[in-house]
Amino acid sequence: MSLFPAPQFSLGFPQPLAEKYRPRRIVDFIGLDKPKRILSGFAASPKNAALIFVGESGLGKTTMALALAEEMEAEVHLIPSQKCTVENVEDTIRQCWYATRKVNGFHMVLADEAHFMTDKAQLALLSKLDATGRPPQTVFIFTCNTLEGLQKPFRSRCITIEFSNYALRSELAEFLAKVWESETGKPANCPKHGLVEFFADQCMECYEDTKGEHYVQERSGTPRAASGLENEEETKSKVRPSRRIGARVRRAP
Repeated sequence: MSLFPAPQFSLGFPQPLAEKYRPRRIVDFIGLDKPKRILSGFAASPKNAALIFVGESGLGKTTMALALAEEMEAEVHLIPSQKCTVENVEDTIRQCWYATRKVNGFHMVLADEAHFMTDKAQLALLSKLDATGRPPQTVFIFTCNTLEGLQKPFRSRCITIEFSNYALRSELAEFLAKVWESETGKPANCPKHGLVEFFADQCMECYEDTKGEHYVQERSGTPRAASGLENEEETKSKVRPSRRIGARVRRAP
């Protein structure tokens, strides 16, 4: 069973392009050559490990973790943003001691925005990341926008993989060209319809604006949902489809 939700064509609603072209495999990501190279090798020969995915918001850290789990056929246990408490950590680790549906399969503990993790939760994880208390056949992935807030003893037990937008601009233009041709049936290099470069520039400008907004919020300590930009109901309605992962993903309360 796929970790990504299947599109519901029978309802007659058009599928959003963002969801239609969302990467499902590690190789499908653009502008992330180093993470793709590392994680493709890891998926081919998985082992117990703790990984930190660090980089600005919107680079695909959580989606990459789900793609890795898909290729590993791992059972995912999701700890949502700002829910990484001692109680949730202990409850999630307890589930990882049970066998997966797949023989000799892996569990994946995915903690989103781990830079908001409490100090007590980090201390509770230290023994779980060591050989003495680590659950078998378990991969830990912690996504974060910054390493600030993560203690050195915790970071020393993890492998840090950096996500950046380096080389994203050139690959983004090529990707948008393929989307344009697929959706319109017209060549992207046609002068009349040559909007790919323009859209690539706009995407990068939007990314930079969003990055600056998140930086201001994080430095001020203002939670995103309380920033004045969106209320609680709007926040719920804007949850990205990739976060609603499906039946095989267990969420911490």
